[in-house]
Amino acid sequence: MACRAGNEEGIGKRERGIIGDLKGFALRGKPTEIIMRLQEERLRTEEPENREKIAEAIRYVRNNLDWIVNIPMLGGYGSGLVEKTVDITVARRFKKRGMSWYKGGANPLLRLRLLKLNGELDAYWQQRKKEFDRQAA
Repeated sequence: MACRAGNEEGIGKRERGIIGDLKGFALRGKPTEIIMRLQEERLRTEEPENREKIAEAIRYVRNNLDWIVNIPMLGGYGSGLVEKTVDITVARRFKKRGMSWYKGGANPLLRLRLLKLNGELDAYWQQRKKEFDRQAA
């Protein structure tokens, strides 16, 4: 599976087919099929260096099974949207001037910010009020 860096023409027809298969399995959230396809390829490969690279890819897929299964729900998009959301909801709030947070204070604040962003904050407070009223009675 040798390939010159940045040059897809260096990849043979067979390798392009393998990559296409693996990408298709990933986009459909099929990590088991990815592992099986990689194991087949590892058995075919004679070069020890390539066998180790394939074994490393298999370990990666096994370590990320839960994430790969969820790829279809993301429509094949990367994590950029999630990372930006974290930046907006967490990092910017905690980095404002004069702010200092410890874990015990940051986690509850983060939960409240997420409730607000999801439009669930009013329902949350109504539920808390009901619980408080029930305990006070």
